[in-house]
Amino acid sequence: MPEILPPEILTAAEDAWGRAQEGQVHTGKNIGSAVIFGALDGAVRKAREESEIGFGALEVIANPEIKELFKRDFEDYKAIFAEAGIDVPTPDELAQGGIDFGWLAELKRMWPGYDLVVAPLTLPQDTFERIGCDWSMEGGVVSNWNGIMKDTVDNWRLTAVGDNKWTAFMLFNNEEPEECGLSYDQITQYGSAVPVVCYAAYQVHRIRQGILPVDTDTRSWAAGRFVVGNDTYAPCVGWEIGPRDYMLVVDYCNASKGTEIVGLRSLMGDIAPARSG
Repeated sequence: MPEILPPEILTAAEDAWGRAQEGQVHTGKNIGSAVIFGALDGAVRKAREESEIGFGALEVIANPEIKELFKRDFEDYKAIFAEAGIDVPTPDELAQGGIDFGWLAELKRMWPGYDLVVAPLTLPQDTFERIGCDWSMEGGVVSNWNGIMKDTVDNWRLTAVGDNKWTAFMLFNNEEPEECGLSYDQITQYGSAVPVVCYAAYQVHRIRQGILPVDTDTRSWAAGRFVVGNDTYAPCVGWEIGPRDYMLVVDYCNASKGTEIVGLRSLMGDIAPARSG
């Protein structure tokens, strides 16, 4: 019985055939069946490879530029976590868990100032420390890491998939966050703050793409309240660039008080967008 190819592979083959035929018409030359079928074979092979690694869920994206961008982004996040010894679910597995890449692509089209983030909500601290960058973490964050991770999961308002709570969303990509001066309690009225793990992965992703990190002169509130003494605090994250220092900074501030350099790094996803205004 002949093999029936999945729709995305058939589409790739049809596109390759059309391009080959157009080339023959425009040049007025008979480019030969071997060349045409070579192009077909290459297109089918590429589509089959993408299908096998679970890129089928990204085929729902209508905009071809955003589709290719998301594929490149996903591959880079996969590499970032692979270097830390972490297996990343495929787009198909994330889609089966409820993450809609078609909708995320539409958000990217409407708001190009947001970038795709694919990451787990939480990680053990020793695993987090292996995510491709130097870091500086305040003692209060270190001693309350498990509580910060639990609070992140408990208050996450978007879809999270699997035991490790993998998620995908669009994150504001401006150098400075919005609404500097608002407290953590105020900004989380809009939705979820960015998880520390997701923020770190995004910063590493930017650097790997040759783009400067965000928050070099500011800080963004990150998810996860914790209590020290009689006060409740939340992490604030940023990036330090100096003569010798180039690192992720995980600090913390009083959750009920605002500070001029800490703001909301808004995010958008499939359920409740965390955006100001």
